[in-house]
Amino acid sequence: MATHDYSISNQAFPATRADINNALTAIKSSNSGAAAPTTTLVAGQLFYDTANTKMQVYNGSSFNDVALDASGNLTVTGTLTESSSIQYKTAINTLPNQLDNVMKLNPVSYVKKATGVSEIGFIAEEVQKLCPNAVTEDAKGVQYSRLTAVLVSAVQELKQQLDDQALEIKELKKG
Repeated sequence: MATHDYSISNQAFPATRADINNALTAIKSSNSGAAAPTTTLVAGQLFYDTANTKMQVYNGSSFNDVALDASGNLTVTGTLTESSSIQYKTAINTLPNQLDNVMKLNPVSYVKKATGVSEIGFIAEEVQKLCPNAVTEDAKGVQYSRLTAVLVSAVQELKQQLDDQALEIKELKKG
């Protein structure tokens, strides 16, 4: 096996996790440095940038499209896409009446302890009470893209209320 080839076995999760950790350790030790490699590069190759403490993926022409830094920040310069095809889903139901849940959401600003960076968002434990499917299992992370469906449902509900009121006003003006 060449120094840039790593094997992840198809096995039970703890062993797979160990394989992944071993591969990442090997990548960090053999494919790392202050400057990206310039020879024998292939698309998908991982490089650990020690100068900037980032794991990067080579896209065929550069290492700038995907980076995972030591603080856990993932930067994607392209488009982040989540699979959403009907072929991956069963038991599909319309998400009804989410306006009340949206009104109970508590948007906050805060300073992230690990980085000292000022951010905006929600508190995962609060969101979990209203939209459990939008929170990670350990209740430490909000899957913000999942909140899109809740917000669209709430907007649709508001639109229906506006349409109903417009019809009622129209009827009152006639009478």
